[in-house]
Amino acid sequence: MTFSIYAGHSPRKTLADLSEDFRRTTAFAKHEIENLLILREKFPDAPPMEYVYMLDIANERDFVEYFFLEKPFKAFYGLVKEPEVAELYEIDDIRDLLRFELIKMIEHSIFIKKCKNCGWYFIPNRRQDAEYCDRSFGETGKKCSEIGAMLRYEKKVAENPIWEVYKRNYRRQNSRARAKKMAQAEFLQWSDEASQKRDECLAGELPFDEYVAWLERGRMRKAREKRDTQ
Repeated sequence: MTFSIYAGHSPRKTLADLSEDFRRTTAFAKHEIENLLILREKFPDAPPMEYVYMLDIANERDFVEYFFLEKPFKAFYGLVKEPEVAELYEIDDIRDLLRFELIKMIEHSIFIKKCKNCGWYFIPNRRQDAEYCDRSFGETGKKCSEIGAMLRYEKKVAENPIWEVYKRNYRRQNSRARAKKMAQAEFLQWSDEASQKRDECLAGELPFDEYVAWLERGRMRKAREKRDTQ
């Protein structure tokens, strides 16, 4: 059994009216999707249709009216093509269409996500916990899912001196390990400790200058060991 939608009869509107309706509906759709993302994060184990109820409680509070539960859809069964019978819904306007689409997506646990790289909405194809979409990003020729994590990390590094100093020293020590000037076990131990101290610094538990001094002590110790072996 499938379902389909049927365009009912509604008052004729001008192109300007339709454009304004579409603009308002698009803005409201983004508002509802953002609220749905918040609710799913706050109540991850809620039954699907409970999200519809919670969204409308917020709508009644913010807009003094329900949106999803304001009126029932007109549903009936019709012959699509012999012998296929489908469940049909009568849709009168774009508001009804939006309401119908969102309810069905929520009902069937179709997750809408917001790409953490480009900011566009998307439906994950493989994993529900995906953070990046499969659209091409700018002129890179690559998808957000391919470069999003790297770009996000680079932005985080550029905006925070703690991440910047950690990255610079991580690259230096990693290069030494690759060049066999540092044992792999020693590098892994340093990496774990550097990450732990980085997180302490980010949390405000370790002053930035003390973190930098700890990183520099490691460099100076290696420099002394190199001189002693010469």
